[in-house]
Parts: sequence; structure tokens; C-alpha cells
Amino acid sequence: TKEAFNGAEGVSFIPVFVNREFVEWVPRTRGGGLAGKHKSSSSVVLTAKLKQQELDHAWNELYANDHDSPKLRNELVETGLIYGLLVREDGSMARVCIPCKVTHLKAYKNFNSICADIPGNPPLFALKFKLETIEEQRNQGNSFNWIMSFDGDSPNDYIMGQEDERFLKGAKFWEDLQAELVTFDHGKTTEDPSEDDDTPF
Repeated sequence: TKEAFNGAEGVSFIPVFVNREFVEWVPRTRGGGLAGKHKSSSSVVLTAKLKQQELDHAWNELYANDHDSPKLRNELVETGLIYGLLVREDGSMARVCIPCKVTHLKAYKNFNSICADIPGNPPLFALKFKLETIEEQRNQGNSFNWIMSFDGDSPNDYIMGQEDERFLKGAKFWEDLQAELVTFDHGKTTEDPSEDDDTPF
């Protein structure tokens, strides 16, 4: 949305849909840019993982092609996507997508674990979260990541009813995503997948 928010105070967020895919990037040494995206079950990703094991590459070293020619390899970057509604203080809402790669993948997986433990298995767009920024220590120095927590102390607080406007708009967003009327443009993110943006929103 190109808006700035106070990361310590956080912002209200309604998740709608999560997805995991592998984004193929051309290295900057060959011009850079987006080459494509692949489902985790695709032959491109499965072949890359087999080659990763055979060549004893690191966990984040996945290549989409030309495994025997390092200069011609494209990089595959595991990316978690969280689609949702950002709720402003005045009650207005914006459709957003949070891309999670490299260091942000841990936060993405933690978020999925939290949602999986909710009794009754409500749809994601029935849930209210607070999205905040936290500082983390790394070997290369401190950086920032995001964290989501329930916006309330009990399910009665953070699970919305079907008549809530946020629930209804979330359901419509979900329908549009399932119909592929909305997609995330990876090309507008960094062209270097190794450079993980410290600012999660």
C-alpha cells in the first residue's frame, strides 16, 4: 500500500489465504529478473531438490536448470505468501500480500502453526491478528522480522462473526484468489533473492 506504520504498535490484519511457491530468478550476473514461479509439487522443484541432495548443496541452494553449468543456473527461492486485509485505524481496509523468503520463512511457518491449532478450524478470514515488527539478532548483525499474534485474549475476542464487514470482505478476497482474479507480482520485489528486505511491511 506504500503506507508507513509503527512496527512496535502494530497494525490490525485479517489473513485470508496462505500459499507456498518457489520463485525462479535469473542471477544478476546474467541480467537478473523474474524467470517464473513453480508449485512445490512441480517437476522443476522436485528435480532441483534431488540435485540439491546429490550435490550436497546448502538448504537454500536450489537451482532450476543447468545443474552442471553453474554460470547458467537460475535460482529457486522458497517463498511463503500471506494474503490478507490490512485494517487501518479509521476502519478502511486494503488488500495486501506479505511475501516471506529467506529469514522471513520462519515467521511464515510459525503463523501457519498458530492457525492450525485454533479449535473449530474457522476460515482464516474469520480471525483478527495484530501484525508487528520485532528486532532479531543474527550473525551478520541485528535486523527486523514480523510477528503475528491474536488480536484478543480469547477466541471470543479474535474470531469474528459472519456478519462482520471484515469477515465479508475477507471472504470476497478469498473467492477472488481462488478464481485467480488476484495474483502477486514477484517482479516488483527485489531482483536479488539473497537480499531479504528487513522491513516486513
